[in-house]
Amino acid sequence: MEPTTDVFTFFRNLNVFVRNKKRFELKVMAVLLNAFGLSLRKTSSFFRLLSEPVSKSSVEEWTRKVEEKLSFNPKPREYPVIAVDETVVKCRGQPLYVWVAVDAVTRQPIWFGVSLTRTTQNALRFLRRLRKRCLGDPVILTDRGPWYRDAVSRAGFRNHVHQSFGLRSSVERFFGYLKDRTRVFYNNTNPKKTPFTPLVDFLELFMHWHIEWR
Repeated sequence: MEPTTDVFTFFRNLNVFVRNKKRFELKVMAVLLNAFGLSLRKTSSFFRLLSEPVSKSSVEEWTRKVEEKLSFNPKPREYPVIAVDETVVKCRGQPLYVWVAVDAVTRQPIWFGVSLTRTTQNALRFLRRLRKRCLGDPVILTDRGPWYRDAVSRAGFRNHVHQSFGLRSSVERFFGYLKDRTRVFYNNTNPKKTPFTPLVDFLELFMHWHIEWR
């Protein structure tokens, strides 16, 4: 995916900001500040300093509209080496596992998944979806988690290497960015929804942020 050079064009093409009580550019800035890690309260306070009062609920609504429009679905391509890992985040106190595959060369995310547990079956489900987005026969780097032992080959990958450092550090860096952001995120989810829905919506926005605007 090529980086977007005109952020405002990107958001304008989403066609989510229909009402014009607040300027379009202000809404874009609010969503981006929230995506970059600023909490709803701090984002609201930032605009208050600029004499542009924006409520927390408005920032949350604008962000939600953008998240619902985004779909992280990169086209299949060749990757020489892919680093795979999982981490746990909390969503209203509910621990959820986020699975991520990162291009170990460019350090850009390729695919993600969310599950309630960390099992071989969940690893297999994630890896099979990843396989559909990979051409050729990439090397898959994982740690020695037992859930990867059989799942990698069963998903259709032939080259599986266990690695704790080296190229696999790319996925650790990505999780560093992710965890910094989720410290703000997980307290702002909608408890009326299933825990998966707000987390997946957030990850869609986070992936776009990481690739296009970071």
